[in-house]
Order: sequence, then structure tokens, then C-alpha cells
Amino acid sequence: MMARIALFVMLIAVIALGAPPSAAQTTTPEEPQADEGAPQATPDARQERIDEYLRKREERRARKELNRETRETRRSEAEAAKIEAEQLAAASAAAQAGLAPLEEPSTAATAAPSAKKSSKRRTKTRHASALPRALARAQDHVRLTQLAEDPTVQEYLVMIDEQRASPHQLAAFGSFLAQNGMVREALKYYDVALRIDSSDPLLWINAGTLQLKSSKLSAAASNFTRALTLDPNNAMAHYNLGSALREMGKYEPAVLEYKLALRLDPSLGDPARNPSAAHNDLLTSVKLQLYREQAGSLSLPLLDVQTGQFLSDGRQAETGGQ
Repeated sequence: MMARIALFVMLIAVIALGAPPSAAQTTTPEEPQADEGAPQATPDARQERIDEYLRKREERRARKELNRETRETRRSEAEAAKIEAEQLAAASAAAQAGLAPLEEPSTAATAAPSAKKSSKRRTKTRHASALPRALARAQDHVRLTQLAEDPTVQEYLVMIDEQRASPHQLAAFGSFLAQNGMVREALKYYDVALRIDSSDPLLWINAGTLQLKSSKLSAAASNFTRALTLDPNNAMAHYNLGSALREMGKYEPAVLEYKLALRLDPSLGDPARNPSAAHNDLLTSVKLQLYREQAGSLSLPLLDVQTGQFLSDGRQAETGGQ
């Protein structure tokens, strides 16, 4: 029995001595254990790296902002120079077109021509509610054209919106639009001008001329007649009334008006002064009638026996020797 116990103890000892070392006690050259004395990254170092990154990012952002401000400054200076040049050109063109310059231009009206259409649409009806409906629509139509980019036109639009325009300024703006092909809109400005001041024959004449261009013959004739009630000796009113009557097929009254016009101002029969005379077939007959009336019953001119010049009334001219 004791022998068996001794044998069992020896077997256990042999097994214990022959077992391989445990994984916890074994180290290999390929996997050296970490050296606990090596320097490790501290929280302060990590914060320094973060701070350095943030600083560089702010510097890049500041440089971009500075470059953007520089570009905007240069762009603003270029636009200001462009606007100034356009204002000078517009003032010159307005003077040639009969558009009176404004003494107190509105800052809202001198915006850069490159303003977006959305801003125009936001501001175009700002004062329109106080205007007659037809004129407000005409204002909107003008703002949608390239004419609205002209600083002088912008000033007129704002002034008219605010009802600060005089009848002559309304008429001048209407004439300007008519010269640029906007006859229908031009008539709206003349309508308002005549409501304010109906005593100026020139306003009636110009309104009638625009009606004549729009083939509104009866309205044109009425306007010319109204002008003649205010100024019976206005040659242009007689001439334009004759043109309206001619277009209506009323040739005899038209000839009468042409005769009155040429008696008052013979230069209206000269195409150099009045381009429409070049295409007026009735003027030849009118000139012949006036010639016969001035030459007398002979219907032929007489010559002054001393000077050899024509006698305007068919009688001998007075000479210095008589």
C-alpha cells in the first residue's frame, strides 16, 4: 500500500516537472513587452497641437476675408466710376432729347444699373398706389426695359412715383419715351400732365402728335383743336390738324389748315425744317394756291424794273429813287 502511494507521488512530480511554461510566464523576442519607462503623449501636448491647428485655420480664414474685402472694394470703385461715366453720358443725352435735368436727384433712383430685377420688382410699386392706374402701369413697363438702367430715367421714375413731377417734366419724360418707341406709354404721361395743366397749348399739340402716331385720328384732331382755342395763331397746331384731317379723308378742311399754317410759318413747307413736308402730297397744291394769292390776278411773278427782283405782291416795289 505504501509503495503505491509513493509511486503515485513520484508520477505526479514527473508530470509537474515535464509541463510547458505558461503563456503568462513566456516572452518571445518578436513580441517584447512594452517598456513602462518610455515617454507617453501628455494632455498638454495634445492641446498644443489642437491650438496650433485652430490658429492656422483662423489665419487662412482671415486671409480669405481680406482678399474678399479687397475684391469688393475694387468692384465698388469700378462700379462707381462706371455710374459716374453713365450719368455724364445720360445727362448729355437727356439734354439732347429735351429731358430736363433734376435739381435734387433721389438716392434711391441712382442705384447701380446692375441691380437685380428682383429688387426692381420689389420697389416698382412702392408709390404706385398713389398714381392713376394707367400711369402706374406705364411706370412698371418702363422699369422692365433697358431705359430703366439710365440714372436720369431712374430719377424721373422715382419723382413721378412720389408725385413731385411738374406737368412739363411729365411731358418731357413722355416725349423721351416716344422718341424711344414707347408711344403708348408716353401718352399716359401726357394725359396726367394735361389733367394738371390744361392751359398750355404745347402740351395739347404734343399729345395730339402722339395720338396721330398711334392712328387715333379723332383724338388727335380734338387735341389740335383744343390747342388752337388757346393759341389761334399757332402754325404747328394748324399744320398737325391738317395732317389729322388728311388721314381722315377730309381733304378740303385739311388744305385750309395747311394754308393757315404756311401763312403763319412758311418754313413748315420746307422738308429741311419739317421732314413730314417731304411726303405731304397736299402741300404742293397748297403752295400753288398761296403763290397765286401772293402773285395777284396774273398768277405770274413781276420783276422790279430797277432791281430785277421778284415782286411779292404783283405790284411795283418802292425804290430809293422815287
